[in-house]
Amino acid sequence: SDMQSVAAEFNLSETAFVFLASGSAAPDRPVPLRWFTPKCEVALCGHATLAAATAVHLHLRASGRDCDRLEFDTMSGLLPVTRDAATGQWSLDFPLGTVEPIAMGDRDASAALLESALGDELGVNSVLSLAHSPDRQKLLIELKPEARDQFLRLRPDTAAMVAAAPTGQRIRGVIVTVSGEGFRERDGDDSGEFDFLSRYFAPWVGIPEDPVTGAAHTVLAAYWRAKLGGRDEMLAKQCSRRGGVLRLRVDAGRGRVALTGHSVMSAHGRVAI
Repeated sequence: SDMQSVAAEFNLSETAFVFLASGSAAPDRPVPLRWFTPKCEVALCGHATLAAATAVHLHLRASGRDCDRLEFDTMSGLLPVTRDAATGQWSLDFPLGTVEPIAMGDRDASAALLESALGDELGVNSVLSLAHSPDRQKLLIELKPEARDQFLRLRPDTAAMVAAAPTGQRIRGVIVTVSGEGFRERDGDDSGEFDFLSRYFAPWVGIPEDPVTGAAHTVLAAYWRAKLGGRDEMLAKQCSRRGGVLRLRVDAGRGRVALTGHSVMSAHGRVAI
């Protein structure tokens, strides 16, 4: 498709496509939204939704229709997105992911994948627990707190990861996470209140490492909420080279999680197809 070709040409982790009615783009009805990696279409994406919301908001504002609430029509259903006018932050209302523990003594099926995901920096003795999200098709690896420095330097063998799970059906992404307690990014940093840190790797869909991953945080929110005694509000940092900070608010009764963060418009132009 043309959308897949454009996403492959941009070669970013995801490219979002929104469909606005010509000349109207009314904010009172859902806006169709689709996401593509360089290799395939995906069912849910956070940072591309954040970017899409920013672009639509600026488009509406330029035509005199300022709007701080949008609703996107996607493969994952209707996704409300709201903007705090005072802070400029966007909040994405996403479905909460499911998490199923994997017993540490019962990991034969994922042993090769686990080894390749840990790379040369870490061994299985650094792993605290494992889990799988069937609806998001993700393997979650929690590391022991003392392995945090190695986590920050982690370089998975992505080719070996794909070879270990060649179909990419049960697992299409690997989340590596560790407690954020006491974490400081630099000397004098006073924002060390992160509940957890994470990194995300999805070579099956053309993403060696994702900068910031909303879909993974729907799983992380469920996982860390249980670990932290049912805490509904959490602060998370994804520690890719670019990195990003997310505020999470779980609504377990509705099975939803709000992901809140900033966005910046860095370029504007036209693509010829």
